[in-house]
Amino acid sequence: VPMMAVGAKGVISVWANVAPRAVADMTAACLKGDFAAAAKMQADAYDLIKALFIETNPMPVKEALNMMGMCVGECRPPLCELMPENSAKLRRTLEIYGLLKQDIL
Repeated sequence: VPMMAVGAKGVISVWANVAPRAVADMTAACLKGDFAAAAKMQADAYDLIKALFIETNPMPVKEALNMMGMCVGECRPPLCELMPENSAKLRRTLEIYGLLKQDIL
């Protein structure tokens, strides 16, 4: 949002991988000049964005996408799986934001 407020026309976003609609809405608000609404959207996603950087990128986002049922595979070496406690934090955050794929019975 701060970069778009000074003229950027879009974003490159890790967050967009797991919540593309939210990032598209935030970007659209910026392009309309509604920076207050865009800033609120970004602030509301703070805990999710923070969780996506809990370890070295792209490890958390790949694990998040796998947890969401998108089956993007494992990271290639030298990257590895998240530490179990960080994986649990990421899962809890995805649950809070309603991003986990629901089991179909």
